[in-house]
Amino acid sequence: MDKNTFKIMLKLSFILPCYNVARYINDCLDSLYAQNLSEDEFEVICVNDCSTDDTREVIASKQKMHGNLILLDQPRNMYSGAARNRGLDVAQGDFIWFVDADDKLKSGMAQHLLDLANARNLDLLLFNYDEFSEATPDRFNIVKDIFRDTEVMTGSDFVEQEFHCNLSHLSLLWLRLFRRSLIEENKIRFPDLYISQDCPFAWETLLLATRVKSISERCYVYRANPQSITAKKNTAKKAAVWSFQFPVELAKLKGKVNGRVAEGIVQQIDANVRFEVNEFAKRYRQLPAEEKSAYYKAMRNDKSWFKLFCSYLSRKNRMIYRLGRLGESVFAILSDRF
Repeated sequence: MDKNTFKIMLKLSFILPCYNVARYINDCLDSLYAQNLSEDEFEVICVNDCSTDDTREVIASKQKMHGNLILLDQPRNMYSGAARNRGLDVAQGDFIWFVDADDKLKSGMAQHLLDLANARNLDLLLFNYDEFSEATPDRFNIVKDIFRDTEVMTGSDFVEQEFHCNLSHLSLLWLRLFRRSLIEENKIRFPDLYISQDCPFAWETLLLATRVKSISERCYVYRANPQSITAKKNTAKKAAVWSFQFPVELAKLKGKVNGRVAEGIVQQIDANVRFEVNEFAKRYRQLPAEEKSAYYKAMRNDKSWFKLFCSYLSRKNRMIYRLGRLGESVFAILSDRF
């Protein structure tokens, strides 16, 4: 075999986007190295997204103790989707597990899940989680299970039978083990979004998978972190993603899976697009006063959004958008009126 074509065969690649997680990353990494796997069977890929605290230094220190820990630096702060894409570009494991750097895994779970995924030749294996908060780190919060024990089925059948075509509870990346070939053969990557980049990726991989199974076991430990992006107050930047950019990505996903999955799922994705598009005026009203102008400007600058989704806009929202050309004050009055 040509040495240039030789690739190391690993069982598993952990991919961690890391931004200002110096307080938590040690605990997270320690949990990855407590999985009953030898270090030549897996790799840990930490992507430092231009952290402004000691995150990089903590990881670099850990790297000296573990030869399978890879530290990558982003050229600028590009958010978690781009960091995960960077990890995917270098990953060599048969399976991928996306782990948030402030969370943890339960001991021994990786080997257990790998054994099950390989025994059943799975593309995706889904499982449940426990949750704890900073205030009570020694006990878990009460969390309702998302998944039950199922037989192996296609991703489309899984969504149809287990969730009645509703994808809304199926966007948590860290609750699944991905076969890497599923991602690479379908050329799936995270969209360039500030937030909500997980949904299109999670939904597309699930819907295109041919062998999917879920189990009721709780294998992951989620930290309820008030410092996370999604936990912080609404801003124009977040609202613009939800209103204009996220529905664009959902519409792309609809086009990719249309004809390949149950029609009810396509209709649900379509309904999500319609909902997000028609929330733009409501989101304007809910923003702090100092953020409203930035959101209005983002809306007015996104001409492609209006052209692409004109058919999704309700009559009142089409009127708000068009009359908004008269100025933000008119847009604000109309938004409040409706």
